[in-house]
Parts: sequence; C-alpha cells; structure tokens
Amino acid sequence: MFSAMLDGHPELNWLPDEAFFLEHIYKLGKTGDLPLLVKASKSNIDYFLRGLENRWIMPDFSKPLVDFPDLAVPWSQEIFLRELNALKSCESIADVWSVLVSAYVLAMGQRKRRFFCAKAADFGRSVFGALEHLPNSYGIVIVRNPINTLNSIKRYREKGGYKLLTWPTLLETIREMNELASYIANLSAEMRNRVFVLRYEDIVSGKKQEMSKVAQFLNIPFSESLLIPSMLGREWTSNSSFIEHAGTQRPPSERPFILSEDEVSIIDQGLEQFRTVFSY
Repeated sequence: MFSAMLDGHPELNWLPDEAFFLEHIYKLGKTGDLPLLVKASKSNIDYFLRGLENRWIMPDFSKPLVDFPDLAVPWSQEIFLRELNALKSCESIADVWSVLVSAYVLAMGQRKRRFFCAKAADFGRSVFGALEHLPNSYGIVIVRNPINTLNSIKRYREKGGYKLLTWPTLLETIREMNELASYIANLSAEMRNRVFVLRYEDIVSGKKQEMSKVAQFLNIPFSESLLIPSMLGREWTSNSSFIEHAGTQRPPSERPFILSEDEVSIIDQGLEQFRTVFSY
C-alpha cells in the first residue's frame, strides 16, 4: 500500500508492478559477476525480453498484470523495444539501469521526473543493490511486526500456490529478514543517509507524519497525493493477502491468523535480531 501512495507525486515516475532487476544486481555484485550481467543484457534483446515475460527482471506491461489484471497500463511496445536498443552500447550496470528507466518511462507515455520508483518484496535486496551500484539512488525499506508479516506471506503464497511457507521456506524467510536487519544495523554513515526505514505500524497510525518524513528524505515537496493510494491515478484500496480482489476491496479489520503455534514459536526464536534492530 505504501508504494501506491507514491503514484501521483509530480516528481516521481512510478512502476505499478514489482521489478527484481536490482535484486539481481545485489546478488551478482556480491560474487563479482556484474560484468557478465552487463554482457548478457546487451547481447540479445529477444533473450532479455524472455526474462521480462516471467517478471524475473522487470514487469511486462505488454499484457495484463498478474496480481492486478484489471489495471490498464498505458503502454507502447514499439517505443519500449526502440529504447531497449540502447542496451547494445552499455558499458556498466548503471548504464543498463538507465536504459531500462528510459524505456519504461517513455513506453508508459510519461516524461522523465526526478526519481524513478521501483518496488520489490525481497527483504531489502533491491535497495542494497541500488545503494551499492547506483550512486544517485535512495532506498526505502518497509518493515512490519514479524508475526503479522509472516502471517500475511503465508496467506499470499497459499493463494498463489507458489513457494508455500512450510518449514524450509519459513526458515529461509527468517534468514532473509535477519539479513535485512543486519544490513541496516551495519550501514556506513554515508549509506545510512540514503536509506529510510519505515515501519508499517507507524504509517497506519500516522500517515501524514510518516509521508512527510518520506518527502523530506527524498527532498521533494510534500503533496496531498502522498496520502492517497492510487495506481496510475486510479483509486486503490488495498493489496492485502486477505482479500480476493486487489484494489477494490478493503482489508478486514482483523486479519485471520493462520500461523500455527509451532510456527509462531520458531518465528519468535529466530527473529530476535530483527525485533531488536527495528524495535519490535
């Protein structure tokens, strides 16, 4: 829901679906393989587009969105493909990202604005990739009470039938949440100035106060649009795991609790570091 509050700001270009390219930058940067990613990105555009089809790189707006099929995204595939030709001249990962930004902005019929906003539910890895490899980037990390987070994730994955939250994936998710906490706790002073940590509970209880802080962090004017969730100008109610139709239904005041007692026990034991860093 936070991401949808960035949609209408005049200084922000905004993607209405998840983009995981920055997460790949982070992972391949750790292994020193970014030059291979640059080479792969420029070698064959048709091959590159296959990654878009499965949302592994960036969203594919040439067809209805997986999670939001009713949302009409203004899109020119012709402009998009034309702009992607610039990948052939890229020499760095920052060059590749710049080409992608231009291609998406222009294909959506927008003008380039001060910030290009991409979202990804990957426990901060996209933020880390941007911070480490894109010098002019900023990151906003959203955290939530870990029990409620995992209760929601469990429900979301059950609905999608993908990567169900059973013992192996639950423990992997706990590890990923602790990696996020560790990364934030050990940021350098320079990096800390480029990251804003937002707690879900704070924005629910004080939306205007928290969004004012976000605007100050990004050094953009506060706008009332930051208080109104929307998707490409369309009113947006929620993307809760506990509703059937994203954007048109409001979440229940009390979410069903579907974690077992054993799962709660493991979560409490495993996420002590996360709770300490984010004050839960």
